[in-house]
Amino acid sequence: MSLSVKAPWHKISWDAFVQKGLPELLADRVSLAGYRVVSMDEYTCELHLAIQGGQEVVYKDIPQPDEWGRFKVDGFFRTVVPAPTDVDLARAEIRCVGEQLRDYIAKRLENMPEMLGDAVETWMPLGDWIHAFFTEEPTSQYLQATNLQDMYVHLRRVTLIPIIGEVDEGVENYYHPSHDGRVCPYCTPEGPNLARILEVAQGATIRDGKLVIEDDAPEKRLGIGASVVPFLEHNDTNRVLMGVNMMRQWIGAPSPDMQRDEQGVWHAYHAQYDGKVLELEPALVQTGCEPSDPHFWTGYNLLTAFMAWNGDTHEDAVVISESAANRMMLPNRVAPGDKLSNRHGFKGVVSRIVRDEQMPKLSDGTPVELIVSVCGLPSRLNIGQLRESVAGRIAKAEGEPVIIPSLNAPKDDEIRARLKALELVEDGMETLTVNGETLPRRTTVGWVYWGRTLHLAADKIHMGVKPGQRDQGLGETEFLALREAGAFGVIDDLFNTCAVDRDDADTLADRVVAGPVAPTTPSPQFDALIGHLSKGGVAVALDERGTEFSLKRGGDVALARPVPHPWLPGHSLTHVSGRDVPRALLEANDRLAEMIANGAPDVLVDRAVETLSERVRAFCELLRLQFQARALFSGRSVTVPAPELRYDQVGVPEEMAWTLFGPFAAREVGAEEVNRRSKKAEEALDAAMAELWTVVLRNPAFSPMAFVACRPVRVADDAVRVSVAICKMMNMDFDGDQVAIFVPVTEEGQRSAEEHLSAVAHLNRDPGLIAREKVHPMHDALFGLAYMSMTDEGLQEIAGIVGDEVERKGLFVDKYQVMDWMADAMARDGAKAALDLAARLWDRGFDAARKTGASMSAFIGSSLDWPDPPEGDDPDVWRDYPDEVSAVLAQLRGYDDDDLGIPALLVECGARANWQQVRLYVAPQGVTRNDQGGFTPLKHGFREGLTPEELFARAIGARWGLANALAEMLAIQSDLETQSAPGGYGVLARARRSEKPGVVFARAAQKGERDPLTDEYSRLFVGLPVEV
Repeated sequence: MSLSVKAPWHKISWDAFVQKGLPELLADRVSLAGYRVVSMDEYTCELHLAIQGGQEVVYKDIPQPDEWGRFKVDGFFRTVVPAPTDVDLARAEIRCVGEQLRDYIAKRLENMPEMLGDAVETWMPLGDWIHAFFTEEPTSQYLQATNLQDMYVHLRRVTLIPIIGEVDEGVENYYHPSHDGRVCPYCTPEGPNLARILEVAQGATIRDGKLVIEDDAPEKRLGIGASVVPFLEHNDTNRVLMGVNMMRQWIGAPSPDMQRDEQGVWHAYHAQYDGKVLELEPALVQTGCEPSDPHFWTGYNLLTAFMAWNGDTHEDAVVISESAANRMMLPNRVAPGDKLSNRHGFKGVVSRIVRDEQMPKLSDGTPVELIVSVCGLPSRLNIGQLRESVAGRIAKAEGEPVIIPSLNAPKDDEIRARLKALELVEDGMETLTVNGETLPRRTTVGWVYWGRTLHLAADKIHMGVKPGQRDQGLGETEFLALREAGAFGVIDDLFNTCAVDRDDADTLADRVVAGPVAPTTPSPQFDALIGHLSKGGVAVALDERGTEFSLKRGGDVALARPVPHPWLPGHSLTHVSGRDVPRALLEANDRLAEMIANGAPDVLVDRAVETLSERVRAFCELLRLQFQARALFSGRSVTVPAPELRYDQVGVPEEMAWTLFGPFAAREVGAEEVNRRSKKAEEALDAAMAELWTVVLRNPAFSPMAFVACRPVRVADDAVRVSVAICKMMNMDFDGDQVAIFVPVTEEGQRSAEEHLSAVAHLNRDPGLIAREKVHPMHDALFGLAYMSMTDEGLQEIAGIVGDEVERKGLFVDKYQVMDWMADAMARDGAKAALDLAARLWDRGFDAARKTGASMSAFIGSSLDWPDPPEGDDPDVWRDYPDEVSAVLAQLRGYDDDDLGIPALLVECGARANWQQVRLYVAPQGVTRNDQGGFTPLKHGFREGLTPEELFARAIGARWGLANALAEMLAIQSDLETQSAPGGYGVLARARRSEKPGVVFARAAQKGERDPLTDEYSRLFVGLPVEV
């Protein structure tokens, strides 16, 4: 089966528009004697209009599509995404480029005279209108072309955004039964555009304004990306969704079909490769429906081991070999922080590049090229990657790709038989060696197809200490989190002293060099408020007693006639003030003055007054008061794990370190020495960094722990290295997460960071972090501790680390014991002692896990006898069946076997996953929600593979789950803002709570009210110190 990658409806719709739709529209306005479309080249045409009476009008340089549906506008490729008129895609009209353009031009023709006469080009600038459509309408988009698959998918998209908006609070519009067979259930974004942007399924097409199904075979219900995922039926819906989305971001070799002058990353990444020969590497495991174009292939077959590797594989990070890094050279050598993914929804950044001789090796000495942690396997529900690794070994042995038909993968027995025939291990697990030592547990290892995404560390690193550089922004959510932590000094530092909007921002770096920087008042946001209120005649005076509000007389611009005051009902405004009075307001005012001077009729004057009033209201509009700033002495980059760093350290990239901390080093050795980066300057830089606290921010800032203060340490490369000990606290993983770095420049800011934002400070403020599982060793480290505790020698070693006797809970120690040890240490010696103990346990656990080689089998659960599944399709019966399977799993104690032993240990010790997730692999899954609002039985597990009907039913439930998760996140953000409204009854506090703050300020000015600035919020907003 070959993929359907073209989208003929674009050109069909365009041709219908220019040949029929447009001349019909024009005929209502122009006496047409003739009409011709003249193609000039592949991407441009001319419209020739013959007007009765002999006039001829020619519109030149009109874009037209090629056979793919690509337009070229201003030198860049664009496509127009079809827009259905209804969520019900069976009923909806599908408005492609022609229909959208017809409506666009029809609206502009509505204001034209009925018959234009000789002024056709003046009144009807068709060329300008068409150009405006392609450059301004949201459905007209730059063509995405990171790789061919990206282009194919973009051309086959439809968008529901114009009819239902980008975000709905409910979930009812996230799936409709008519979508089945018409659009791919997997090709949709994960975020706010979930189910708003869709891809036409392989068996569907847009014809005569309708999205119709031509082939309803199961494999034809998929989109392009899902069609090329082998073992798709062995993966959870959300992982398939991630996999197909990430494939479109893989950087591939340039195709002759793609032109160098187009917009986007294709041009940026590939211009430097003209004339160079690049090897294209087809996947060893294919579905058989991949396009014949060799440039479709954009990945690399890498020998992949699924095992722990120190903390470098923590939370989705991966380790690669030097040879693999050199092999993935497009557009440059792989570096830590670059993001990789595979077709099964695994995505993670490169944490470390290891020399080949130090990587694990197969029995024949072949070094592993990529390592993925075993810890994430049971919970990720994407065993398809393990099955691919096994099939990859078959392909390597046979010397040709293995074809795994879409939605029809071979069963366990067939795969095992092929392995046996090739004299390979039948379960795909092999004993590896590391530095000559044989690992005790066998590892699943084989070739998996990986792609290097466009998310490169070199593109993510930004920093700035002067205006105009790449400084970082903060908003109300970040302010609320810092305020909850009591970090008022940090708030004043970031939102005030370091704010790029300050008049003295240009001198901040020089002031840092000169010595300690003093806090300053007022804040730029308060200055901006004063300027905005002055537009509407409200004056604000700040002195040691607070702020006083009054109505001022006069202003910069006298209005030709008083207009209703925008903030005081029943009052008039005679003047407006400000350096940014918009031209539209000035023109409306001049026009009114001229009408009054010339004695224009009252009806025209009244209309002009209304226009002026609208312009004044828009000019004076005051949104809700919010903290917002861009802070100097800040930076940003992607993160990678750093097991070698303590909980109070952060690794700052070399270039960022010199930029952010160089001015502090210059205090000691001078700016010239720092600019040369001499040895003396290096020593001064490291000394300065050792004395400073850096505030690390991981967004979204829904809690104070989004900010953690750390001591900065210089590191190589472009990624920020974060201690694994604070990852859970910050809700961070390593699949591309970024952090912002802020350096408080005042002494009070530094003190506030240490006292309120360090890991010790967070634990002191909230000791419950231990019980809520935010700071104890987890994942691979906890697994390693549990594994070593199964021997008396290992248990004694752990006791030595803890400093007390420890006992096994059953056959090993678990997370609850580890948390108890930390709680005891904190109760006895404080938060620092608890975190120090955790650091020692992290280190030992990681080392122990790496030395096991422990993995998960691609045939998990195949060695056990499971309860006979129910007969029939009664959802109630199937709903209870998982409990029978769970009862069998609960009795497992064979942690030494290579089937369920390691997943069982991961679950039982609390390192990762739960029995419910393991059950989804090994046995029928029970029930899932269907498109009728009821439930459908799922009679298979992920190891065996779901049937197409089960897959699509599960996709519906997953869609609703993602929608609910999105709604919950938005609700959290809304609740935070509501709950954090300031108390107090001063003017600023009342204005912050009000939906119309302008009214609050104007009424206060009318009464001459003074705000004593005694509440916390108001003082911080103005830039005054707050007592802790």
